[in-house]
Amino acid sequence: MFAALSALVGTLIAVNYLVNPFGAWQIRLIDPIFRSLDQYRVVSPYLVRTSHPDTLLVGNSRVVLGMQIKQVCRDGFLNGAFMGGTVAENARMIELALRNPALKRIVWQIDFVSFDKTLDGFADGDTEDRLYHPWLTIVPDTLLSVDALNESWRELGRARAGRKSLWPEQLAPMPWPPELIKRSIEVAPGTRLDMLPRVTLKEHVRVIVDFYRDYSLSAATLELAAATVRKARARGVEVILYTPPLNEYELEGIRQTGNWELLKRWKRQILRLGPYSDFSGYNPVSQLDFLFTDIRHYKPAIGFPILRMVTGLSCSGCGPVAESVGASPLPMTPSDGERTLAIQDARMQAAVAVESHYSKMVAEIIAATRKESDSK
Repeated sequence: MFAALSALVGTLIAVNYLVNPFGAWQIRLIDPIFRSLDQYRVVSPYLVRTSHPDTLLVGNSRVVLGMQIKQVCRDGFLNGAFMGGTVAENARMIELALRNPALKRIVWQIDFVSFDKTLDGFADGDTEDRLYHPWLTIVPDTLLSVDALNESWRELGRARAGRKSLWPEQLAPMPWPPELIKRSIEVAPGTRLDMLPRVTLKEHVRVIVDFYRDYSLSAATLELAAATVRKARARGVEVILYTPPLNEYELEGIRQTGNWELLKRWKRQILRLGPYSDFSGYNPVSQLDFLFTDIRHYKPAIGFPILRMVTGLSCSGCGPVAESVGASPLPMTPSDGERTLAIQDARMQAAVAVESHYSKMVAEIIAATRKESDSK
């Protein structure tokens, strides 16, 4: 029995090492193009050490899903964002990436939600171990893991079927080319915000309202972000900053919980990190519900036009919807910042002058939560 168990464990280790489904080891027996992963918190801390990307994407789940790379790393682009990623986790990922001499630029989504005081210095325990103490986690994560074994078998299956079996999203160069962006907008596959049942939508809105009702801006997180940007630039790495587009339900959640002026103050403070492109605010993207999977998460059909724009690539041929994404950002610089905020104020006032389904639902949820609170 002991011999059989040893043989089973040995086979598990050998398969996972040779296939290397999470990219944690230097072996490349199988082309990484056949990976298809969604365990970013497991995979990214290892890949940032082994893949030597020239471009690192960091942020939270908006980046994971909105700029999704099926292999996590492809064509020199590593999506190092995490679901629920915090600034502390982003900072550590950047610190690791800076050890790579091939790194040329960091594209960092700076998100208002990540600067809440409740997230000060927070890092998921397992993720923290993978980032700081990988020798404690790499063997159980990548060699002795049933999840890794399942990924190994799936990857072997895709490799046997060949590249012809892969979806265009798995093969396309990074960032997505205009023709793929255009097609993804025209088809708009998967879950869509505009097709969610009303009861589900109300639950999502309530989460937004509850979060922003208790929101408190963190000075410590701002300083950590600023220090991280300074460190990267001191090493000659370009840091590109942008704020993400927000759906109008979320914008209304911010406004109706009394946080609109706080959002503007935060945007002024983010200028300490350097100039950035501001995609947030009441603009054409905020109402593209069919390109959001839920209130907080946009699809790659929005994310990749953003990535192309901030990295200096044209989106000509992406189609009119993507062009509206490219036209949405406003410059936040020391000279343009106040003008940008004034434009966003004017757009907000124009949007809320007439009641919309966005403002109506948020107001309905706020009234309901206030009534529940008063009844206790």
